[in-house]
Amino acid sequence: MEKEEIDACHPAAVALMKAFLQEIPNLPLGRALDVAAGFGRVTEDFLLYRYKEIDVFDPLPDTYNALCELRKEHGQIKWVDKETMQNYNWREEYDGVYLNWCAGYLSNGELVQFLRRAKDSLRKPAERRTRRAASGYIFVFDSVLDPVDEEEHDQHNQRVRW
Repeated sequence: MEKEEIDACHPAAVALMKAFLQEIPNLPLGRALDVAAGFGRVTEDFLLYRYKEIDVFDPLPDTYNALCELRKEHGQIKWVDKETMQNYNWREEYDGVYLNWCAGYLSNGELVQFLRRAKDSLRKPAERRTRRAASGYIFVFDSVLDPVDEEEHDQHNQRVRW
């Protein structure tokens, strides 16, 4: 059975993520964290093909259960946590921390605190096998809407930038 359309990342979003990451020289691909991973679409459609190990978390019971099932299918997924972005327990060091369409759930202050903790969790360059490899990265993928006139504004008429 094929995934329903809602269960997969939009192909254009995946293509943009891939193209963006190809621009980064020596991108380390050891361990990644999928933040507020939902049902694991970004992990399944993108991160599994790039990283050796992946941790995921989401606070909602249904999505947490779906992530646990996804872990059974993919041995690369090492940790699944049921936690909020505000209270996530940073137990590992990461080469990539991915916030995908979830930053808007935090207040400005909460986002700053989260990003500081994410920065502290990035793997240090000395722990890498090559000295030329960059330290870890934090990626924030989110939709940004252009302002539109009230008359123009509806669900189907929004100009989205990536």
